[in-house]
Amino acid sequence: MKNSFSFFICLFVFHSPTNSEAASHVTVHGTAPVLVDQNGAPSDSFWSGDSGETTDLGIKWVLVEGGKYKMGNDNGLSPDESPEHEVTLKSFSISATELTFDQYDRFCLAANRSKPNDNGWGRGAMPVINVDWNDAYEYCQWASKVTGTTIHLPTEAEWEFAARGGRKSRGFTFSGANQLDDVGWYSENSGHKSHAVAGKLPNELGIYDMTGNLWEWCADWYSDEYYIIEPLQNPQGPVSGQYHVLRGGSWISSAAYNHVTTRSSLRSDYISASNGFRVVKSMK
Repeated sequence: MKNSFSFFICLFVFHSPTNSEAASHVTVHGTAPVLVDQNGAPSDSFWSGDSGETTDLGIKWVLVEGGKYKMGNDNGLSPDESPEHEVTLKSFSISATELTFDQYDRFCLAANRSKPNDNGWGRGAMPVINVDWNDAYEYCQWASKVTGTTIHLPTEAEWEFAARGGRKSRGFTFSGANQLDDVGWYSENSGHKSHAVAGKLPNELGIYDMTGNLWEWCADWYSDEYYIIEPLQNPQGPVSGQYHVLRGGSWISSAAYNHVTTRSSLRSDYISASNGFRVVKSMK
């Protein structure tokens, strides 16, 4: 059964002044310092740090070593999160943040396509919004061609494994903490808008904003019964469907919708200010 909340989150559009550029400084969220500028956007020090490989796409990659984990939640928000089942994944790299306007606008310029609306919230290191699943897929096709590697949307199984912290998981409710305020922007702290990436604490692997800020498109078609028949090795999702999976909750979601196991889904052509995406690079 499709989550009814999926449609609810897409009915809201908010506006606020565009952020201006400023010099970098250190802001502390929770207990760890994050290098950001005075508007909350990651500074050059973030992108050039040694915690991940940065490519000419401007993406910082985080290695997620392959392994086994229990996917799903028998006590989750919706029945489609069950049954819990063991899944084995091969290693992959995932973008440390949701794709930003700066990164996506490069694609738009290269492909001679219109840039998505930023709702007046700013571009640069703000996560790209108002993109549907097809836009995200086409970005991956372009990025793969540019880099000579295979870049794609994360499968739902890859997304959840990375959000849980992979082989370093400490079993948190949210991605990186049991207190959502430490790691995510959601309805209680967002001020009714998205925020620049990496403004909260990362999870165990050094990945940011996997719970909150934006719902993230996954590669998979959605099925509420897929977990019953899901393959145990590197599952790719159903072969067809009406909707595509989104994960992670958003700036407009309550805390319950930001759990690492919460599932949602929308039509492939649905555009919203609360939806975005991150990408995966397959290992050679």
